[in-house]
Amino acid sequence: MNLILIGMPGCGKSTVGVVLAKALGMDFIDSDLVIQKAEGMRLSQIIEERGDEGFREVENRVNAHLTAENSIIATGGSVVYGEEAMRHLKQLGTVIYLQLSCEAIQERLGDLHARGVSIRPGWTLRDLYNERVPLYEKWADITIDCEALMLREVVHTLRRQLEQREEMAAITDFLLRAKQATYAGKGPESAPSRPASHDLHYQEGELSYIDSYLGGERFAGEEAIWRGGVPIWSMNYAGRVTGEGFSGDFLKAALSRVPAERPYRGPAEYTCGDYAYRCSVSGGFDWFHGTETITLRGRCIYECRFHGGSIR
Repeated sequence: MNLILIGMPGCGKSTVGVVLAKALGMDFIDSDLVIQKAEGMRLSQIIEERGDEGFREVENRVNAHLTAENSIIATGGSVVYGEEAMRHLKQLGTVIYLQLSCEAIQERLGDLHARGVSIRPGWTLRDLYNERVPLYEKWADITIDCEALMLREVVHTLRRQLEQREEMAAITDFLLRAKQATYAGKGPESAPSRPASHDLHYQEGELSYIDSYLGGERFAGEEAIWRGGVPIWSMNYAGRVTGEGFSGDFLKAALSRVPAERPYRGPAEYTCGDYAYRCSVSGGFDWFHGTETITLRGRCIYECRFHGGSIR
């Protein structure tokens, strides 16, 4: 696992990175130092000799070939301009944006040129901030608002979010296996929990999953996850068959392809022969809603709506 820190100059990437590396027992890499070593000169010299665009080309190239394992990587503030570099860093690990207001950055920064900050001639720090913030938000997996936090609080907040992210990943993996082993996988029904309900159970250790639904061509139900007997996630759904030619086997085939990044119903699109399945979702694992449809030769024959999220 690697953690990649991004953000404006002065937001504390290197300082937080060193402390976090010590706290987690990881290595620390400052990508600006890697650039300086690769080019044999300071960042300010690279900018002076090659200009902002030349520096960004170097930064993109060096970061796009960076190798790391079990490391905290503090990047330069302009790394987000490099598409190739950012795609590579996203593959290396989790990208964390250390967020600060422009006013707070202004207070922390001194001479921008001396710090090796890549900025266009005539631009203010505000201009640079407004240009970069959307890029930081685009690439970030996690955003930490550092505005009112001391260093130890930033590290504590980040560690807590990483733990929650790891926990969420484990729950998502369990949910995927549960879905593929029950209705989508034509798993056996268990004892009904309500009169005339169809229940499907799946369990791994302290995690248990129940899909309980009522009806047939018109139906409603709930999928839920418990940990140690405590409910932690639930999704309600309701649907109906709207035309002739509906195939339960096709629906199960679509649902068996539930993607990890959207572990709710099925994939965004799936087709087989004359059948086409589509699923759209808004929101995230904590709070979401969506719809799924099946068409046969372009004619809608099935629809379902669903919504849910985490339970606390």
